[in-house]
Amino acid sequence: MSIFVWSYDLCLRTKNSSGTPLHYFFAYGAPGEMPPIQPVRCGPISPGEKKQLERPGLDYSEDPLLVGVRYRLPVAWEERKEYVRGSASRVLGGGGVNVTSLGALLSDLFTVGNYLEVSVNGGSSFRICYVDSEVNFVSVTGKNVSVGLEVTFAQKAIRQVVGGVASADW
Repeated sequence: MSIFVWSYDLCLRTKNSSGTPLHYFFAYGAPGEMPPIQPVRCGPISPGEKKQLERPGLDYSEDPLLVGVRYRLPVAWEERKEYVRGSASRVLGGGGVNVTSLGALLSDLFTVGNYLEVSVNGGSSFRICYVDSEVNFVSVTGKNVSVGLEVTFAQKAIRQVVGGVASADW
């Protein structure tokens, strides 16, 4: 079985409750960075189950309805280190501190009010999201790999459809 690496330029960022960036993590290395740092699998972005919010008193036979899907992004890493590493050389404008350990970034989420954002275009635009799956660590034997990690990120706010016109996708 081959694993297809999608071409997303993945960046994760945490913010506090007032929207101030705390940390960011580039899953892909800078051009020419050796060795190239990237997940073994990233994507594809896929829609999850369709949601229709409960709105008491709303006539569901007429527009506007608030419906949509939560988009999911699966990412898997294998690292020959004791942690999942990110790029040390890339810089993200707009504040925050670059961390090269995925664990350092995810630990921000244990503070009430902090939240996670994901970018698939190198930090040009972000979407608020959450960790949708369990964070699964897998011990890979016989391959000199110390950490295997698979996690799914999902868009937090569902896409809105108002009057039959959909807003932008992920």
